[in-house]
Amino acid sequence: MRIPALKQFRPMFFTGFVCLAAALVLSSCSKKPQQAILGKWNAEENNSVVEFRADGIITTVTKDKTSSVKYRFLSDTNVEMEMSAVVNTNKLVVRLSCGLAIHGDTAELTLNLPGQGGQPPQTKIMHLSRVK
Repeated sequence: MRIPALKQFRPMFFTGFVCLAAALVLSSCSKKPQQAILGKWNAEENNSVVEFRADGIITTVTKDKTSSVKYRFLSDTNVEMEMSAVVNTNKLVVRLSCGLAIHGDTAELTLNLPGQGGQPPQTKIMHLSRVK
């Protein structure tokens, strides 16, 4: 007696459907980068603690000083940072375009630095690990 093809593969289709549904549910539960980056991170390159806050401020604390910059997400992998300073009576504003890759409790922030004094632009990668 011959078993119809649909009946023969029904368990495999059901298993595939369950796996697909589970993958969709689990992927929708993962945090977006805008939420995943929030909190305190250790920056390995300069022995500092970097805090990404929900209000769009990044605070960096080193041994002897604290600084802060504004940030905003341009996409899930691109962040713009805005730094401002007053020099004499002039306000100087610098915007940096940065790449962001989050891998659980580690992250890489790729800073695209403008060239200075005729030098070409530079790229610097900051390795971050979540403070626990």
